[in-house]
Amino acid sequence: MTKINYHPADDVLLKYVSGHYDTAYNIVLASHVSQCLNCQNAVALHQEIGGHTLREQEPAKMNVSAMDLLDKDLLDKNSRDIVKPAIKEVARTLDDQSETFGIKTPGILTTYLGKALDALKWQSLSPSLKQYVIEADGKAVARLLWMAPGKAVPPHGHQGEEMTLILSGGYYDGDEAFTAGDLHIADHKTPHVPVAMEDKPCLVLTATDAPLIFKGIIPKLLQPFYKI
Repeated sequence: MTKINYHPADDVLLKYVSGHYDTAYNIVLASHVSQCLNCQNAVALHQEIGGHTLREQEPAKMNVSAMDLLDKDLLDKNSRDIVKPAIKEVARTLDDQSETFGIKTPGILTTYLGKALDALKWQSLSPSLKQYVIEADGKAVARLLWMAPGKAVPPHGHQGEEMTLILSGGYYDGDEAFTAGDLHIADHKTPHVPVAMEDKPCLVLTATDAPLIFKGIIPKLLQPFYKI
């Protein structure tokens, strides 16, 4: 597996297993977990603890709306529900990774997109920056973001939480360097400026639950059009 230096904190993985996050965050987390043995073990442990706790509880009667959630279509193995943190699904995706964009893409992401990265209709944000917004249920938004070598994302802060998984290349954010497989979680309002490393383009998968806070006037004007 890829050497990974930055992982989700234990409380983040616990929220992931318990279904706390929107689909957009689950896509990012599942893609990271599929590449990270440490996080796979942590997810399995949380699931085992959660399962044991449930077995100790008295059964509760389910109302009609809850029963509807068990519709067989929702349980179809080919459903986009693969973003749920089932350890068997995570293990399966390791064998499904496909070559696109000159990199190995997490199978969980390729399956959710339904096509290879190079077949997507990318949206140009600038000569050095382009994106693809991923359709997902919930308030949070997931997107793929491509950065040219040595180029930066405009300075911005956050009203909520931003999760970024580096798929290829890497970027610097202040004194920290993030490379393929790393998961970067930012929730600070102080503007930060991710800068792609010089040797190759940087491709990331990111999820946010609120519009970014841009410092410059041009990004602010374009923000509604690009859903950032």
